[in-house]
Amino acid sequence: MAKTRAQMVDDTIEGSFLAAASGWITRNARLAGAVGVGLLLVGGLVWLWRVSAVRTETRASQELAEAQRVFASGNLPLAESDLRRLVERFGGTKAGAHARLLLAQVLLQSGKREEAISLLRRRGVPEPFRAGYHSTLAAALEDAGRPSEAATEYLEAARHALSDAEADAFRGDAARALVAAGDTAGARGIWAELAAKDWSPIAGEARLRLGELTAKPVSGS
Repeated sequence: MAKTRAQMVDDTIEGSFLAAASGWITRNARLAGAVGVGLLLVGGLVWLWRVSAVRTETRASQELAEAQRVFASGNLPLAESDLRRLVERFGGTKAGAHARLLLAQVLLQSGKREEAISLLRRRGVPEPFRAGYHSTLAAALEDAGRPSEAATEYLEAARHALSDAEADAFRGDAARALVAAGDTAGARGIWAELAAKDWSPIAGEARLRLGELTAKPVSGS
């Protein structure tokens, strides 16, 4: 079957390109070899980096599992020591981020509230752990008598919650914290939004709290 004019033009262009490329490699054999070696080196470095990252994450996960076992046993001093070491060595891994959250919980249980708050406020938290970080920080701030800041953190936890039910629970926590802070208007707004969600597990409490906040006080006779 005869080729069309367009196919003949394409063949001519392809042939010209291949001829030019072959000629360039012939004239610049040393440079072409260097480029090839360079590409191999880059590919090798990328592969080594990926292997190293996987190994680091695996090692961090193993040490985290051991620290979790120590924490579950109730040995808080040893758990704190293990978790501090893990955070220092593997802070950039997901296991390291999880360890930082667990370390903050250990610090809170050990009465080291301000250190826990400082630890939780560090940046660089990966998405799967953000709700846990913000909610733990909120609880620490409530314990420190700072309910307004706690409410802000609870709302942040709601933004990163893994389910609608969890998000609503955090919003309820935020509303309670706002009441403690004296911001009843802000609390009413949250409870009203939650009360309108018939499917929400917190809808019943929301209606109850909303009624308490909107009820007019009975004046004395």
